[in-house]
Amino acid sequence: MGVGKVKYKRIEDLPGVGPATAKKLRELGFSTVESIAMASVKELAQAGIGEKRAEEIINAARSAIALTFVKAEELLKMQQSVERLTTGSKALDNLLGGGLETQTITEFYGEFGSGKCVAGETPVAYLNSDKLHVEPIEAVYERYRRAYGELPYGQGSVVPLKGVHVLAFTPEGVRPVEATFMYKERVNNLVVVKTKRGREIKATHTHKFLILDEESELRWVEAGKLRPGVPIAVPKELGFDSETSQDGLSADDAYFMGLFVAEGTPNPLSITTGNEVLKEWLVSYIERKFGFRPTVEARRGVYRVLLRTPVREFLGELANCTASEKFVPEAILSGSTRLIKHFLAGYLDGDGYLSNTVEITTKSARLARELAYLFARLGIHVTLREKHVAGRDYYRLVIVGEDRRKAASLPFRLKSYSPSTHGSWHGYPSCVAYMARRALMAAISHRGRMPSSLAKLYRGKTLGDLLAKEGWRTRKVINERTVRELMQLLARVKDILLKAKARLERSPLTDELFRQLYQELPFAIRPALASRLGLAASSIG
Repeated sequence: MGVGKVKYKRIEDLPGVGPATAKKLRELGFSTVESIAMASVKELAQAGIGEKRAEEIINAARSAIALTFVKAEELLKMQQSVERLTTGSKALDNLLGGGLETQTITEFYGEFGSGKCVAGETPVAYLNSDKLHVEPIEAVYERYRRAYGELPYGQGSVVPLKGVHVLAFTPEGVRPVEATFMYKERVNNLVVVKTKRGREIKATHTHKFLILDEESELRWVEAGKLRPGVPIAVPKELGFDSETSQDGLSADDAYFMGLFVAEGTPNPLSITTGNEVLKEWLVSYIERKFGFRPTVEARRGVYRVLLRTPVREFLGELANCTASEKFVPEAILSGSTRLIKHFLAGYLDGDGYLSNTVEITTKSARLARELAYLFARLGIHVTLREKHVAGRDYYRLVIVGEDRRKAASLPFRLKSYSPSTHGSWHGYPSCVAYMARRALMAAISHRGRMPSSLAKLYRGKTLGDLLAKEGWRTRKVINERTVRELMQLLARVKDILLKAKARLERSPLTDELFRQLYQELPFAIRPALASRLGLAASSIG
């Protein structure tokens, strides 16, 4: 009768490992029999045991798990047969050197709460069946918990998701990506992050934000390590259209919905306006859309357009909302940018203030955040403020700076808006110009001759101050137009250098080619050569 291998389930089961030794081994990271089998004598000796005893413990562990070793040349042959499997994510495949290796186990790990962990009341945008929703993350969790159940995981619990996509940073920009689980965990403390533009988020200490650091480098930093005054990156715009954006709504439908959200009431179902042109448009639209001519009540220059059952059915739940309950209809949230523009134009025509700033005030917290989302879809950033007046909460959205020009391009039917965009407290942090200057100086010098087309961009009044004179040091922000000019300059320099590189790779350097490059390159060649050769520029002909 043969003797089988002894099975040790816990490290305490190994000969010579008592409770005190086991505790020390676990503190060193050796918590399984397998980990001890892979250890060296010197590693185990750190637990305060002799080398002979450490060797006996390791041998006992190896005898229990059938551990074998191979020569390096055999391992090389095995490695040559390894293939790569895609994870489904190009970015992750690149991080892994081409994908997951066959014949191996790849483990992804991280401390609990290391992902997008925010407070339960935080609104999040997500899509299911190509319908977009903006809801508190806790409400989303509860919906899918009821649908698919909840599982314990680590220090919290998870809910599986099906067909859910969230907006995320990708190499192609902000795009919807599939989410497979939601994680929930109770924590004792949260970090409250507030920005100058009124954005606020409560997050765990390990939640990461993309920032510009003191060296003007982009990097991800945990919330617990943020410092006051640090610029935080947000998407420039959420520019995507879902597959269902081509729905049954027309531009007039979206404009009417915007008007109703701004000026409509549920009892009686009506829209009130002091503008006769708008009143006439409403009457005409309702006749065309619903087949009846609405009753219009006129009192002291104010018109109340009374609506009927077909309109109530068209508006759905929105028809029954009070001012503090109003929201953006799902068809608009999930709609195309064309519908969004007409909805916002209707809302601003009805209840917007257009002057040096664009302002919206509402009693509905939900409407405020959903309007902010719609503006973000168009690349328009808003400043959001909450105020309390006579015991009531009001939410104020303000559009300033270059974003006013974008708001002015909305298809208004009543109002004409041509803002002056000189000066704003909001914009890009001036260190963006420093980043551009550093990238530019890596390729060219601002001294000496450069092509006239490039010099016109580089030595303009604003860019010349920011780049050549280091004017970025005296500014807090720079506007979007200046950032566009910086990007145009960098793109032009990159294009010139890549074309010159391609020409040199295709052809040998002749006198004629050198003369052509001398005229085209975005830097003075003589100082560059002098620097490389260690000579005075005047000595180079």
